[in-house]
Amino acid sequence: MDAFVALSEQQRASAQHRPAVAAQLAAFVAAHGSPASPSAALGLVGGGVCSASAKAAFADSLLALVSRLVSDDSTDSQDSQDSADALAQQALHCLRILTRETAGCDPLFKQSSIALLARVAGLAAQPGLDGQPPAAFSPSAVAVESLKVLSNTLLQDSAARYHFAATPAVDAAAAALSTRPSLPIGPVFLLTRLVFIATAGSRDVSLRLIHNGTCVHLAYLLKEMVEGRLVPTPQESWISVDLARTEILKTAFNMSVPVSEAGMSQSSHSAAAGGGLFGGIIPPPAGTTQSSASSIKTTNTAKTAVDNQTEDDAAPSERDRLAVHFGGLLQTAIVVAKQTPLARMPLVPPHSHIINFMMNLPVKSLAESWFPAGATSIVRLLVDILAATLKECFPRRTSVASTAASKTTPAVEVIKTVGAEAADHDEHDDDDVKIEGMEADQALAPLLLVLKTLANEHPESRAILGSLLMPDDIDRTKPLSKGTAITNYLISFMTSVTLLNIRECVFELFLAICEQNTGRLVSYVGYGHAAGFLMSRGLLNANGGVAGAAAPAHGHGQGHSQSGSDVDINPITGELRSKEERPDPFAGMSEEEKEAEAEKLFVLFDRLNKTGVIQVVQKGDGDGGGGGV
Repeated sequence: MDAFVALSEQQRASAQHRPAVAAQLAAFVAAHGSPASPSAALGLVGGGVCSASAKAAFADSLLALVSRLVSDDSTDSQDSQDSADALAQQALHCLRILTRETAGCDPLFKQSSIALLARVAGLAAQPGLDGQPPAAFSPSAVAVESLKVLSNTLLQDSAARYHFAATPAVDAAAAALSTRPSLPIGPVFLLTRLVFIATAGSRDVSLRLIHNGTCVHLAYLLKEMVEGRLVPTPQESWISVDLARTEILKTAFNMSVPVSEAGMSQSSHSAAAGGGLFGGIIPPPAGTTQSSASSIKTTNTAKTAVDNQTEDDAAPSERDRLAVHFGGLLQTAIVVAKQTPLARMPLVPPHSHIINFMMNLPVKSLAESWFPAGATSIVRLLVDILAATLKECFPRRTSVASTAASKTTPAVEVIKTVGAEAADHDEHDDDDVKIEGMEADQALAPLLLVLKTLANEHPESRAILGSLLMPDDIDRTKPLSKGTAITNYLISFMTSVTLLNIRECVFELFLAICEQNTGRLVSYVGYGHAAGFLMSRGLLNANGGVAGAAAPAHGHGQGHSQSGSDVDINPITGELRSKEERPDPFAGMSEEEKEAEAEKLFVLFDRLNKTGVIQVVQKGDGDGGGGGV
């Protein structure tokens, strides 16, 4: 029998036809179920196995068969029920194979099909019980297979995802994650994926699940995986701890987006009050008022409003009220980050997902989760990740090393000299750098933003970042953008014309380390590196200068001390004047060419003298016997 012949009504309805139907479905699975099958890569329609219409008819008949089997109350024995369940599982397996590609899956994208799959998975009220909560989730073989089909279907169609997010099945899936002890890791992965899909771009769903305790459940499950209690059973060879952990971290990011949005909303109000000082990606200090924002703009020194309040006066913001739900999840995610060895390219799961999650969260209100028992090792780990990523992504530009190897993080020790390739680097090559398929300009920004938030909201982290990223003993004997330290590397991004996100994030990070003091920033990196950023933020005065641009008396950013003596620093480049490269204008010229250039100068001076523009005086003539012009 052709596996793509749609099942007839008689085949679906009659129990006596079930063995033949089972054989047909088994043949289909045998031919197309293996990942090594010819249709696995291209799909059934894409691989030319069948037409989209034939596939759609087959899918429609399978859905009808599943509906009949799970709704059939006529089974008079346990054997009959087991047989029906086995056939339903087989039909669902076939549907899962069909969902490898979008073509021919239109029947699955219908709202009625989504509702059917949710019901078979145990995530919806049974027929006739609308409005009643579903029964407790049971991870039966049929339910798990239906979850797989539902997940694949939603990933294939945006309209189906939209309709699913509006159903009670989302809340049922989140509630199932609260099961204690935990469900097997396979159902946990699938249920978490449904929550991930439902919360992608849906603020309302995320807020509802936050307040329903889903963050607590995800934290519990992640901790179970970290401590080795939630692992695949022998029957769950299709899933791994890494996959399930990644799904939880991705879902944590989705659900934490409203926290970030609450912070940005607060930022926009302060930016409007202060004339746009905090435009772009940098948020204003929490609770900044109009008067304080205006004062900040006048002095070009951004002080957080918290500095002007007592702890008792500062009421929790909306951002902080939402963020408190993520404390346990953040703390466990940090444990995962610390326990997982860094890959050669460290911005890969789980670290990339953890960083994305961190990016949405405040630091001050979650300090106990960020720094349990006061430990700040996460700050150094993030700097390690940054250093290793720069070395791996931009090997032709320069080597990346720390300016203080004896007192900083292990990242310094793993960064090695790359060689002469650095001299051949073209900045435009940076635009083509990819990290896990994503442009480096997009992939690196979250890490820099996390570091900026740490510097803004946690003084001890700011001090650590200052010592690592803006050390006072930076080498100023060569251009700051050309050195081999991670600081030089970051400064080089400040004038990039291709990596625009990274450029902005580096500015924000340095400004946070300098406690929003633009004068300190300019003093450290040089006016030339900072001028574009300051102009775009309206932080230059009418004369093109920066108020308070003198080197600070203490703290990160003075950067002008070289061996404890006063030295002449070029305020534009930040480089020692005595070490600046001054090209010899006569380099490469023969003696004849030099004489020709000298003759040109004599002729020019003679013309200026004859026209009266200048008056040449012979040495020893004129007042005081001194020659001059």
